[in-house]
Amino acid sequence: MDRRDRTFIGVALGVTLLLAAFVAPFASSKPDGLEKVLADNEVTVPEPAKKSESDSPFVGYQVPAVEDEKKMIAITGVIGLAVMFFGSYAIAKMMVRAKRRDDERKQP
Repeated sequence: MDRRDRTFIGVALGVTLLLAAFVAPFASSKPDGLEKVLADNEVTVPEPAKKSESDSPFVGYQVPAVEDEKKMIAITGVIGLAVMFFGSYAIAKMMVRAKRRDDERKQP
């Protein structure tokens, strides 16, 4: 990865962190599209799905040590973004290494 790629990734990560921290708390509190369709059609969510949600560390964007709702949403947004970014980065690195190993094995 060259310098331009690193710069792009850094800027993109910075912008998304800013959006997660400062814009997400002001998002609509109305249900999203899927939740609205489920409610409109009176569809109930199966019990296993509810249980897996309750096992999540941030159910309903709640952070036990923080009282302000907007701060809680910002914190959980930044944490979620960081987990997804670094998880995706780690998977991508593993895939690149595996591809290099395969390419090395194929060469005579």
